[in-house]
Amino acid sequence: MKQYDTYKDSGIAWIGEIPSEWEMCRIKDVILSATDGIKIGPYGSSLTNKVFSDLPYKVYGQWNIASYDFNKGNSFISEDTYLDLYGYKVEPNDILVSMMGTIGKCALVPNDIQEGIMDSHVVKIRLNEKKINPQYFEYLYDKDFSPCVIGQLKKNKKGSIMEGLNSTIIKNIFISLPSLSEQQSIATFLDTKCGEIDALISLQEESISELQAYKQSVITEAVTKGLNPNAKMKDSGVEWIGEIPEEWAVCSTKHLFNLYSGGTPKTDNDSFWDGNIPWITPADFKTEDVYISKGRRSITQNGVDSCGTTIVPANSVIFSKRAPIGLVVLNKEPLCTNQGCISCVPKETFSKYYYYAMSVFTDSYELYGAGTTFKEISATSFANFKLPNPSFEDQHSIATYLDEKTSQIDSLISLKQQKMEALKDYKKSIIYEYVTGKKRV
Repeated sequence: MKQYDTYKDSGIAWIGEIPSEWEMCRIKDVILSATDGIKIGPYGSSLTNKVFSDLPYKVYGQWNIASYDFNKGNSFISEDTYLDLYGYKVEPNDILVSMMGTIGKCALVPNDIQEGIMDSHVVKIRLNEKKINPQYFEYLYDKDFSPCVIGQLKKNKKGSIMEGLNSTIIKNIFISLPSLSEQQSIATFLDTKCGEIDALISLQEESISELQAYKQSVITEAVTKGLNPNAKMKDSGVEWIGEIPEEWAVCSTKHLFNLYSGGTPKTDNDSFWDGNIPWITPADFKTEDVYISKGRRSITQNGVDSCGTTIVPANSVIFSKRAPIGLVVLNKEPLCTNQGCISCVPKETFSKYYYYAMSVFTDSYELYGAGTTFKEISATSFANFKLPNPSFEDQHSIATYLDEKTSQIDSLISLKQQKMEALKDYKKSIIYEYVTGKKRV
């Protein structure tokens, strides 16, 4: 590992020691000028009712910064609006910084962007390239959360969210500065090294996607075809089910479960809330969840009685009928839900099998969704939705098989995710070590 001959204290905890020949300065010392160096995007009202999708000039925002992709987005403005807001033009080698959400995330504007301006949630930094290399600055400032700047931003930001990030805070951030030639060497080295790491991360992401797709195929095969590869098959008569074993039936959901809609007590009545009855909404569970015991909130018996929700027994299937349609989970404890869920209490069925079955029919459930603000499947459409109905013994065997098989796949996915996170951490450490001089190119 190459290092510099001598080091000195930078005076900034997040930077630590830097090579003796490097300088410490503030961002305001390396911007193009006091008037054209840092600029906050136009007031939101300047773009109100002026942003469309078929006009010649693009509006760049936080989505471009977060993804490092300046092709994203479909906000465009007319030539007249562009000329009115010309001072907010985005040019190659500008640095765009997010003012909201992720603290200070930044991206270097590439050479091949479509002509346009930034929006009101973005800060533009225009550097004096005689003092600092823009590629080096991007690594130093943020490239995937470099700690050199993030710590200072967290310390100095105003408020709890990113309205507190302003041009004064940015100007006064300390940065470490080697010579221009060394900046270029560091940026070139990091481009190569980070590119290699990103390629490895992409491989892990692809592998995870393949495993997730394989998991879905395993579940679909088992819940529609059973576990006997030699079973005689018949047409189920249902497009999303396909062929099923001859001895199986197909039933509407209402014949397999007692179905209950949820409800929400009035929020301004304190006697309805913070009781001992778990109350869940679709926001309380995710795709990867199998079980749920409680939500973010709970209600009282008075709350239950006031809104028509029903306390359902443990081991019911909870189905999200909106935002999004088709998430399913099993409850470990008796609970009730809001109107965004349908609770399925089994009649003579094995809940875990139907948890798996419903989980792979999401696309078909969504076909029944309707609505303008967001899609929702009606209680009637859900009740009449057709599902396979093997014998209870087959349901149990299939669920047991899938428990074991999906657990194996989930373990592989977890390992891939751990490797991916380790690679991301390694990338951060590499950036930090070279932009602070801990290591030498």
